[in-house]
Amino acid sequence: MPSSKSDEKQYEASLSLFSPATRITQSVNRFLADADRKALAYVEMHREFLPKVLDLVETTIQNTYPDFQIPPFSCWRHLEAGGHDRWAMLAAARRFETPEEMLICAADLAVLCSVLNVDLATDWCFREPATGETWRGREGQAIAVLSMFSSGAFSAVPSEPLRADPYALITMNPDEIAAGFQLNMGSCQAEISSLLTGLKRLGETAGLQPDVFGHENDQRPGRLAAALYGRALRDDIDADHLLNAILNGFSPVWPGGAVKGNQVLGDTWEYFSSDLGAEKQDLIPFHLPALEIAYNFIEPLAWAGVEVKTLSNLPGLANLEHAALFLHCGVLSLKTPEALGAHDATIELRALSLGLLRELADLICLRFEVSTDTLPLMCIQEAGTLPAGAAVFERDPETWAKASKIFSSGNVSWLSSRAQA
Repeated sequence: MPSSKSDEKQYEASLSLFSPATRITQSVNRFLADADRKALAYVEMHREFLPKVLDLVETTIQNTYPDFQIPPFSCWRHLEAGGHDRWAMLAAARRFETPEEMLICAADLAVLCSVLNVDLATDWCFREPATGETWRGREGQAIAVLSMFSSGAFSAVPSEPLRADPYALITMNPDEIAAGFQLNMGSCQAEISSLLTGLKRLGETAGLQPDVFGHENDQRPGRLAAALYGRALRDDIDADHLLNAILNGFSPVWPGGAVKGNQVLGDTWEYFSSDLGAEKQDLIPFHLPALEIAYNFIEPLAWAGVEVKTLSNLPGLANLEHAALFLHCGVLSLKTPEALGAHDATIELRALSLGLLRELADLICLRFEVSTDTLPLMCIQEAGTLPAGAAVFERDPETWAKASKIFSSGNVSWLSSRAQA
């Protein structure tokens, strides 16, 4: 049995953020409607080119998963690179005594994989000590995190290496993170700083919210998953519950966007090109890093016996790969060169990419003659849109550079603006 009273309190508090998935969808739909009316300030939409994206993504899915056995996108795919199920091997060696113990550990790792998914140099690579293999991009970063995690780098309890503790996260020093990610201390200062900033924000967020992350004075990021597990013993957990809980707990980790009073709203942004007037700017939510953690939590919860319902309600990822994909295929274009440095251009590009992604997913299901339950958006992203978008970096570097410049205008370390193939 899980579930301290603090776990239950966390779950109930999470309901205070009303249906963020619905708010994302409503906001994105408004941008689509404005784009259809040619009413946006920086980005134009050309639906006549959507079949080009459809053909490209269909081919990518067939090449990536020819057997059509497509898993959902998450950090666990990165940790299976090369055919090695690294988490399964780690869990087998650890021999967890209860499902909850396993879940908290896996959730610690899942959160770390997301928080440490920052921009590294495009030529960065990680040589995995256990296999001698070399990995790049998202796979390399996830495997580097797992390597550090398994060595106890994030633990403040020497007898329990497989955990993430606020004290260890906050006090991680540059030499440790540089060694863990195989970064050069002299030439990679910006990357090291981004990684340390993410760890410190995560440690402070977990340490300062014992009602959310605490359990008998033992705070860990993964204890948020324990709250969901405890709730599931009494009632269903759906996608809105999952995303609500993550936003309620982790939003302070992602500063730089909009704030409401003293509350950091994470990946939510003021949009100034609205017709609401100068004193009533729109707040546009995307919640990209929270959604990545939600994706990462789904499988550990399933391993613990908890099925998350209504997964089709989870939005897609408003990231660089998807923006580059729609720009490359001509579905989206920039109205003026000024868009490359405009804050609102980033919002328009991300919102339209996200809305088109949902439309594209429906078209993919029609083409393959399957239901959205059989081929959900998370799987379409894993097999099709994300690899197709990442390939733009090599196929069309000029378009990738434009998309990257627009994304970098947000100037936050947790929103990727570099290639992560």
